[in-house]
Amino acid sequence: MTNKIILTFGSPDNLKQLMADNTDRQFAYLQEVKHEDKFALFDLSGKDSIFDYGITLRPFKKTGNIEFRGLIRYESFRLGKHDEELFRKKASQVLDNSQKDGMIGGLLCSRDDVKQRTILITIWFDRDKMNAWRDGDDYNEIVEFAARSACNDHFTEVYRLADD
Repeated sequence: MTNKIILTFGSPDNLKQLMADNTDRQFAYLQEVKHEDKFALFDLSGKDSIFDYGITLRPFKKTGNIEFRGLIRYESFRLGKHDEELFRKKASQVLDNSQKDGMIGGLLCSRDDVKQRTILITIWFDRDKMNAWRDGDDYNEIVEFAARSACNDHFTEVYRLADD
């Protein structure tokens, strides 16, 4: 597993140019499912950032196949210190259990720029299985951390590979 993943957002033209200019890197070029005009580029090479504005993720837990194919569910949780520790423990267990639900792979990551923010990335081939997992017992172990409050900030985006 790479020690860092860097992502950025932008227009298809700009992101495609970055990929063309840096053929020595492994990229995942993604399009948000609900907002088809939102594109992301994940640099999976583990090298230093080439992006003007990049978000550095540090994976600390991996399960299954983490090739960025199919549907990529990106969840960001900002929690207080106590909640963060508990969330990371429970989310790690959720990842370990979720392959039986059809998850292909998953990552738990910290962010370099925002302390006490944890990123949960899960990879799926089947939208129905992803949605059933989200509504099922395994995810229910961490659903309380997805509730927005003064102490918790959470958002979810679902991506797919962008068409060329």
